[in-house]
Amino acid sequence: MKFPEQFVKETRPVNRRGLRLIHWLAGKVLAALLVPALCGAWPAFAAGPCTVTSNLDNGGAGQLRTLIADDTCGSINFQAGLPSPIVLNGTQLEIGRDLTINGPGAANLAISGNHASQIFEIDPGVTVAISGLTIENGLAKAGGGIHNEGALTLTNITVSGNTSAGGVGGGINNYGGTLTLTNSTVSGNTSAGSYGGGIANGAATLILTNSTVSGNTSSNSDGGGIGNQGIATVTNSTVSGNTAWGNGGGIANGSGFTGGGTVTLINSTVSGNTSGSGGAGIQNTSGGTLNVKNTIVANNKLAGGTVENCGGTGSSLGYNLSDDASCAFFTATGDLTNTPANLGPLQNNGGLTETLALLVGSAAIDHVPLAVCTDTDGTPISTDQRGVARPQGPACDIGAFELTAADAIPNLVTQVLKLNIKTGISNSLDAKLNAALGALDDINTHNDGAAVNALQAFINAVQAQSGGQIDEADADALINAAQQIIDALRG
Repeated sequence: MKFPEQFVKETRPVNRRGLRLIHWLAGKVLAALLVPALCGAWPAFAAGPCTVTSNLDNGGAGQLRTLIADDTCGSINFQAGLPSPIVLNGTQLEIGRDLTINGPGAANLAISGNHASQIFEIDPGVTVAISGLTIENGLAKAGGGIHNEGALTLTNITVSGNTSAGGVGGGINNYGGTLTLTNSTVSGNTSAGSYGGGIANGAATLILTNSTVSGNTSSNSDGGGIGNQGIATVTNSTVSGNTAWGNGGGIANGSGFTGGGTVTLINSTVSGNTSGSGGAGIQNTSGGTLNVKNTIVANNKLAGGTVENCGGTGSSLGYNLSDDASCAFFTATGDLTNTPANLGPLQNNGGLTETLALLVGSAAIDHVPLAVCTDTDGTPISTDQRGVARPQGPACDIGAFELTAADAIPNLVTQVLKLNIKTGISNSLDAKLNAALGALDDINTHNDGAAVNALQAFINAVQAQSGGQIDEADADALINAAQQIIDALRG
């Protein structure tokens, strides 16, 4: 049988020279594949998400420590319903690479040092983001909960119950790194050796936004809430209930004996802090720089009970409020001194963190013109710490809290209940206020017009009783407060 000519051509033997060339090329390709594998030099593969499935910490699969060490995990999530807490084995979780850790919420999952170790250590040169966790019960010489030397972002985080024994930063020690906290709480931490009960910021950058630093203690030094030697910017945040053995119950700038440091406060509230020496609210040491704008510094006391909001000097950028004369540099446009702040207790007023609400009648309400309701770069501050829109009236409020009509009306009800008036009159006034609140609370109608009408009826009723059942001064206060709410509703 004779085969077609084209088939014969295609089945002719391959030239030996060509065959040797093919073998040589194949060897080169194989070497290119095998050598990196043998030397551990494979090209980097894209890291994907990994999930923590166990709350143990003994080196097993699916554990947080194991996944942190796994370079193929670019981000770490947590299995839904994972039991809390994850208790560490006595050593901290060291992060030496870029990583994102997404927790299920600070109320849902805690990482505990069990009073035996620090929780997180962030190495220099890495970028780490952690959200939705509670960091608790850590113990270390510096940074009981977290020690950061990298670029660390904390969002929706609670750092609580941690201790630095003999060093700085009961909750967090930020040394040489950049620390950004947003919508987070640093509370109940202790620095037993040096400065920064809540946060120590040494030769580093701290950016605190929409967050609360409360109930922390520096038991042997300065800065109960925050001790700063670097650059710290605090915006829309609350510093309250912190205690320092030395200076700066709330914030100490230039703390820890070296001096220096820059703190900038914008639309924040510093209140209810205590110190053993100076500056129960804020202490700025010699060589430090302190800038304050649209901020309340009030009701901070020395150990003996004397109000002393500020220690040292600083620069006012305007529209600040202090309820004593110690913030002597509050001399810029819009500054108020020796003026009561009228603040409520630290509590959940909505939002992700606790705040100090402004009470009706506060001089801080509608005091900041829109043109200067900005940060230091001129960017508008469009919300308060809770995320409530600014302004709620013709101007912004001083401090971290922007009073809404829905916030103010319950305060007004409380004031009416405190008056010594006949039950029938009190009930009538309360009914009008509750009608206004009901109009605002109904999400289907949110009838501002009906609320304004109810508040106007309240004002008319108070005016009718002024000088009779209601003392004139009390009546004026109620009328002014109700009018303030009406103005806010009308914008």
